[in-house]
Amino acid sequence: MIALVMSAIAFSAQPAHAVGTGTSSISGRITLPAGIDPATAGLSVGVYEASADNSSVGGSVTPQGDFVVSGLAAGTYKVEFRAWNAPSVLPGWYGGAVDFASAKTVTVAVGQRATGIDATLAQAGSIAGTLSAVPESGANVIAWRLDGSGQWSQVGYQHVPADGPYELSGLAAGTYTLQFNTGIYRDQYWKLQGDIGSATRIEVTGGALTGFDADVSAGLTTPSLNVIGSRQVGSVLQVTGTWETQPDTVSYQWLANGTAIAGATSSTYTPTASVVGASVSVRFVGEKAGYVSATDVIQVGTISKGFITAGTPSTTGTTVTGATLTAVPGTWPTGTTFTYQWTASGTNIAGATGKTFVLTSAQQGRLVAVVVTGTLAGYEPATGRSAGIGPSQADGYAAPTPTVSGTPAVASTLTAVTGTWTAGTVLSYQWYASDTAISGATASTFKLTSAQAGKTVSVTVTGKLGGNTRAVKPSAATAKVATATTPTVAGTAAVGSTLTATAGAWTTGTALTYQWYASGAAITGATASTFKLTSAQAGKTITVAVKGTLSGYATVTKTSAATANVATVATPTISGTAEVASTLTAKTGTWTTGTTFTYQWYASGTAISGATASTFKLTSAQEGTTITVAVKGTLSGYSTITKTSAATVTVATASTPTISGTLTVGSTLTATTGTWTTGTALTYQWYASGTAISGATASTFKLTSAQAGKAITVAVTGALSGYPTITKTSAATAKVATVATPWISEWIAVGSTLKANTGAWTTGTTFTYQWYVNGAAVSGATASAYTLTTAHAGKTITLAVKGTLSGYPTITKTSEVTPKVATVATPTISGTAKVGSTLTAKTGSWTTGTAFTYQWYAGGTAIPGATASTYQLATAQKGTAVSVLVTGTLSGYQTIVKGSSAVVPVG
Repeated sequence: MIALVMSAIAFSAQPAHAVGTGTSSISGRITLPAGIDPATAGLSVGVYEASADNSSVGGSVTPQGDFVVSGLAAGTYKVEFRAWNAPSVLPGWYGGAVDFASAKTVTVAVGQRATGIDATLAQAGSIAGTLSAVPESGANVIAWRLDGSGQWSQVGYQHVPADGPYELSGLAAGTYTLQFNTGIYRDQYWKLQGDIGSATRIEVTGGALTGFDADVSAGLTTPSLNVIGSRQVGSVLQVTGTWETQPDTVSYQWLANGTAIAGATSSTYTPTASVVGASVSVRFVGEKAGYVSATDVIQVGTISKGFITAGTPSTTGTTVTGATLTAVPGTWPTGTTFTYQWTASGTNIAGATGKTFVLTSAQQGRLVAVVVTGTLAGYEPATGRSAGIGPSQADGYAAPTPTVSGTPAVASTLTAVTGTWTAGTVLSYQWYASDTAISGATASTFKLTSAQAGKTVSVTVTGKLGGNTRAVKPSAATAKVATATTPTVAGTAAVGSTLTATAGAWTTGTALTYQWYASGAAITGATASTFKLTSAQAGKTITVAVKGTLSGYATVTKTSAATANVATVATPTISGTAEVASTLTAKTGTWTTGTTFTYQWYASGTAISGATASTFKLTSAQEGTTITVAVKGTLSGYSTITKTSAATVTVATASTPTISGTLTVGSTLTATTGTWTTGTALTYQWYASGTAISGATASTFKLTSAQAGKAITVAVTGALSGYPTITKTSAATAKVATVATPWISEWIAVGSTLKANTGAWTTGTTFTYQWYVNGAAVSGATASAYTLTTAHAGKTITLAVKGTLSGYPTITKTSEVTPKVATVATPTISGTAKVGSTLTAKTGSWTTGTAFTYQWYAGGTAIPGATASTYQLATAQKGTAVSVLVTGTLSGYQTIVKGSSAVVPVG
């Protein structure tokens, strides 16, 4: 079969094919990636002569991937394998190569079959992603592959017409990167890189790689920048221009003849002598998050020497023959070296080339000046000339050297002390900071500002006589001007408080020391930046002096303003119980005599409206909060000071308990606690006339005879974490009474008179009575006895006894309910009282339904067995009186026994 041209993505060009006609053959097996069936993959094998540009011979391939290529002449070959119907499988060459050039050779002799020429074809890889910001003309995605020699070659390409996805497929395993090209925006490489050398590499091992998205417009456009400034030493060169998209950062590097200049990394550069004659350029790099950086180099040009800005020279000294004049060069660039030429009336004085010059008689009557020439590497020399001084005279002119008085510190005023000059001399002044004239500082005094900080100060005094400058005299320089601030004192001016000195701003490096004063007198040992006030300072004002020392500077002392008088104060305390309805009292403690106080109470840090007295009664609004009081003390001449107490425990709700129950021996009393803070644990203690009752610690208590005649109280103690432990005691009861339940005596039957029995009560108790029939009070029945009538038949009786005694409770006790009132009759005996006769008991009229039993008696003694309603008299009863007892029984009624009258003695 004729082999097809191989894919440009994975293979280089192959030689033309040639047809073989020999007797040799090559066989082997083609293995495909997992999941691909060789029977349907369209497998093919092509054998090429190893020499260039030959034909190939194809062979047969079985459904299992085994192949044989026959008809080969003896020689050396290269073998190619393809799966035409499986686009996800890459073509390959024997030996694992990806192209003809790198394929391994197979050599066969005449008639020989080379076996085991196997190949495993690899899964093709792909790179996919999405492009955004694609222009109308579209964008191109280009795949580059790194070969074994380290060179990049283009192996894939796809045009993307609009925003959307792309995929480069059929990629062999290897190292890749991507290029995004539009022709509109700057080309970019993966990932946001400006060239292929810095591009991020993508490793393809087979299979699909996704997520390689790109904004094709995300490339910073190199701006049109330029450099302004003169190309000479000392002149500032600056990069200017506008970016189309402003970078987050722009970095610079200035170059001299292509070599980086150390430290020259800003947008400006001032050439120095080292680059005179060199070609200078600047490289810049603009960077922005999410964009490809932009870089370029701007050529500036060759650097020439600069021009010195010459200073204005002057002279000092006295114009008297024999006096020495001194040249003062003025202000020149740092590093400038000087040469001098003195002149007299404009003519150079031979040999007068030093910084100083001694006047001779030759200069009398002439103005003397000095010409100063400054030389600095990288600059052209420059010349300056002083004003003429003189004319020089031979007389004795008095011009003393001035001095400076005052403290060389910012905000201090310095004074020029001139001494005595020749009479008639008019003096003028010029102050200098580190030899530089201070603009406008031409008076005999000068107030230092922050501009002079760190500099020495001097004054030059010029004396004119008769209109001529006769002398220019500079003072010696002061120490460096220090920055020194008046200290302040922070803290409360009260005994026990700590004051702190805040030094303020001083010259960096200044060592500070402190001295505290009480009403102007130094306090021994008080030399720290803080000071704790004691009673020794009470009533005095406090200041602090801060002394600053630094080498090269004047030692400066600054004193604070005085505080108010030191007050004696105390932290207030709170007395009282932290419970609702209790009154708290603020105790101020000891303060300076005469102090007046105001108060403010707080609940958990919040001011309580209107709570401004020394006492405060707690309400339910404060329940669950802690209480503090702020006491403000005011006294003329002293600071107004506020001191706040410690917080109380949390305010609790507590109620006075009450006692319920009857105050009688044997009764149970109950303590009702009322409302307490939720969660409070309550305990109890009962008292009898103020004495704790042992073991009586429950919420109830049963009275015993031990409490008789005593008043009862109960104390309830509430405990809850974070709250006060509170004990509340009930009001005392009346005295405990001894009482008894009354009972009723006599038969409960019509005609009986019932009697009230009170039982044992407290001695002295008086009683009243009330009888009840079927629970209803009987009007007027208030005596201790009550006679039953037929109106009561079938009804129950009760008795209420009310006991009254001063100091005791009035107590009513009610008897038990009686059985129903029975109707009864006295039985009678009928019959003859004679031995052998039968006597009969007649019951009379009783309550209907009453059942009777009988007992006959002879001479008051029960006759055994004689328990019927009749009885036959026996000889034993002869001469004795016989009677009968009838017992009537009926449910709900009292069992009643009634006896008959005795009959006459039996005959």
